[in-house]
Amino acid sequence: MELVGHKDLLNGISLNSTIFNLAKIAGPSLVGLLMVKFSLGFCFLVDAISYLAVLLGLFLIKQTHPLATPSKKHIWADVKDGLRYVWSHAEIRLSAEMMIIVCTLNYNNNVIIPIFAKEVLHSGAQTYANLLSATGVGSLIAAILMSYLSRFGLQRNIYLSVGVGTAALQAAMIVIRSYGLAMILMVAIGFCNMIFLNQSNAGFQFKIPNELRGRVMSVYVLLNQGTTPVGSLYSGGVMDIAGGIWGFPACGILALVLLIPVLFNQRHLVAQWWHGGEQAVDD
Repeated sequence: MELVGHKDLLNGISLNSTIFNLAKIAGPSLVGLLMVKFSLGFCFLVDAISYLAVLLGLFLIKQTHPLATPSKKHIWADVKDGLRYVWSHAEIRLSAEMMIIVCTLNYNNNVIIPIFAKEVLHSGAQTYANLLSATGVGSLIAAILMSYLSRFGLQRNIYLSVGVGTAALQAAMIVIRSYGLAMILMVAIGFCNMIFLNQSNAGFQFKIPNELRGRVMSVYVLLNQGTTPVGSLYSGGVMDIAGGIWGFPACGILALVLLIPVLFNQRHLVAQWWHGGEQAVDD
């Protein structure tokens, strides 16, 4: 359904994506600081209280636009409709393929950073919290930037850049041994991750019919959140075998390798995106 009119749809999508993904990326950063300053129990207390703001926001929503007609199909038919729509539209399909790779392999900070801080930087909880905070700073900068750029429409060239960029930055962590350089790269990784999720969300929602919005966005949520545990298992296994220094590089290098055939297979659409084209190219 739409809570905003068509005129403000892209801005609404950008704002929603910014809030959602900023919380996902910056939230653990805040938790790390609170955990060091206070205690783990205090973090759970703050989390519980925060839901009051969510409930208040839901009560204050005033729906003035028409709602999509509820589907009377079986749930599996609805799922197939959503998957069919994603697969049959080249732009959404490319975003989905990139999300499978990037969200699986490049959003495992909570698993990798504690081991990286301990084994590579030879530090403890404070360094862990600071590195998480650095990703939060990067994501906050990206959120402000995307809020401004949303007035200009979808930024497909930026989307491609940050998708490849976050994988390249994580691959580059193989040479990082100093705290200062690690902080700089974590800011850059948080920046790229935030923009990638923001533009993925906008790419999924833009121009889709309201009656399919929930079904298509369920695919987005699955790719956004449902793939990360697989990547966490992979990165954890690699670090268990090869050590903490390989957590980020193993994910980044594999992501780059997997992105190459995906981007090459849709090279015409990629070229269109890179040069600023926004028109859908459907198969």
